[in-house]
Amino acid sequence: MVTAICLSIVIAGALIAYKPWAPEEPPALETGMGWLPTGVGVSQGQLFAPTVQQGSYPEAYTISLTGYGASSAQADLAKVTLGVENSASEASVAISSNAETMSQVIEAIKAAGIPDEDMVTVGYNVYPRYDWTDSGRVFRGYVVSNMVQVTVRDLEKVGVVIDTASDAGANQIQGISFELSDSKKEELKAQAYVAALTDARDKAEVVAETLGLTITGVRSVAEYSYTPVRTYDYVEELGAEYGVRSTTPIISGDLSVSVSVSVVFEFE
Repeated sequence: MVTAICLSIVIAGALIAYKPWAPEEPPALETGMGWLPTGVGVSQGQLFAPTVQQGSYPEAYTISLTGYGASSAQADLAKVTLGVENSASEASVAISSNAETMSQVIEAIKAAGIPDEDMVTVGYNVYPRYDWTDSGRVFRGYVVSNMVQVTVRDLEKVGVVIDTASDAGANQIQGISFELSDSKKEELKAQAYVAALTDARDKAEVVAETLGLTITGVRSVAEYSYTPVRTYDYVEELGAEYGVRSTTPIISGDLSVSVSVSVVFEFE
């Protein structure tokens, strides 16, 4: 009986020391600093892991330069603002008379080859007219003004459109603007960009050569400004007293598109 009790005590002690139910302990963690002792968590072991310190790589030196470029071409369309202004003692009479004359003007412009979509009304006004005398303000009737903007895509027809409209009753020519069509404008813009970027690069090469530097790359490119330029020519008010005349001469001239860019170059 005593022998059995002693044997049970020995077996229990062996089991406690061996711990067959406990999970196997992981091996020690190897780091750049050596071996960590077993039982140390991974999060604690990261304290010894090699890390890349912020700023360990030097920032590249940079220089910012502005490049300018421009490209020109002759205007390929014109916009003419013209119309009819008349007056009468009664507003209804003035409006009716204006509408009749303006219809004749529009039909004449269409006959000159201008489609409906290239004409748009840009102003219509009806207002009373007064004269100031020694006795005070005197009513003189109503004024009606109707203005349209005509887009002329064939510049050779600009003078014809003006003369045709005038012959049909137009007595107001407020101005002519010469412009570039969207397709021509985009073409010039692309050329101006190339010229601006080339200008910035040439400046950077001069700086690098003068200061003994080496351009290594481009950090950024930004558009500084983009300017399509258009010009205006004004024509005096036309009236019936001009009589028969030759076609009005119109000279458009060149228009330009300019671009400025800012380029940040890296160097060493």
